Amino acid sequence: LEVEVRALEALGVHMLSLHFASTALSPPRVLHSGDRHLPPLVDVPGVGLPLPRVIKPPDAEALWEWARELGREEDLDPSWASVWPAAAALAAHVAAKPDSVRGARVVELGAGLGVAGLSAAAAGAGRVTLVDREPLALHCAMATAEVCGLATAAVGEEAPPGAVSASCCDWAEAAQLLGGADLVLGAEVLYDPSAVEPLLGAAAALLSGSRGTLLLAEPAAGRAVGCRGRLEEAASAAGASVASEPLPSPAGGSEPLELLSIRFGAHAARSGGGGGGGSGGGGGGSGGEGAAAGWSATTRLPQPTPLPRTDAAAPPAAPAVARGKPGPKELLRLAKRAKKTQDEEEEE
Repeated sequence: LEVEVRALEALGVHMLSLHFASTALSPPRVLHSGDRHLPPLVDVPGVGLPLPRVIKPPDAEALWEWARELGREEDLDPSWASVWPAAAALAAHVAAKPDSVRGARVVELGAGLGVAGLSAAAAGAGRVTLVDREPLALHCAMATAEVCGLATAAVGEEAPPGAVSASCCDWAEAAQLLGGADLVLGAEVLYDPSAVEPLLGAAAALLSGSRGTLLLAEPAAGRAVGCRGRLEEAASAAGASVASEPLPSPAGGSEPLELLSIRFGAHAARSGGGGGGGSGGGGGGSGGEGAAAGWSATTRLPQPTPLPRTDAAAPPAAPAVARGKPGPKELLRLAKRAKKTQDEEEEE
């Protein structure tokens, strides 16, 4: 464990030794080495999160390598393999204000690994639904719910208070499939200006019966040019108000974050539902084939292969919260790497 902690600290993940010592958490463990159905998966301590553990791929590179070996890398977005700082910050914000979620119907759009929604469930939410277009991300999120002791259920299934469900669908389909919500969450979902209207449309439709709030955690500088301006324009057109405030970064984080609160009025409730019917680019950056409207996931799905727990240590580059999200340069590097690999295979 001490060797592993030093390796993580060398990567810039600080205070782990204190965290392990104070909470007696076990070190990361390899759950699955990867096969044609599932990528490599690890069970890591939820350092920097309100959750004790997180199930995830070791990192984006490991996920990309798995997809490349299976010939699935062309449409893969490996960014969901990590918990990014804005998601961790939103999870901490929700956990610090349990009164804001107690008994509420919560939907997290573009959930990825779902740490914000899962933290809402742990804080006393009445029902939480995680929405993403990547079924493997939702599989990991529901597995995290199980190992954290949260109740899970299929969408539409009767369940105890605080139960977590998952739906693999586009944002535009979310309201039709899930019904209403009192609070909608999103972290780092403003990555494409063309996805802003579908995001707001989905939130307005989900919140139409409750006059609730959409909370977005985003880098203060923005992840993509034009998203913030388009958000404010679309919100104004929908009769919604946008307020922002600084959001504390997770421990060790250096990128300034902000919390955007979008409140929909009566006009937005009537007009926003139509926006949700547009073509959704959403999913929090997660694409992937196999996404289908109404697909609901729980960890009770049949496993394609046994997933034995082992005492093997996870790779050191698998902290719960990543230090930063791959930007356009990183994604371009991954695309170039994929093209280079393809060219080399064609030459052979």
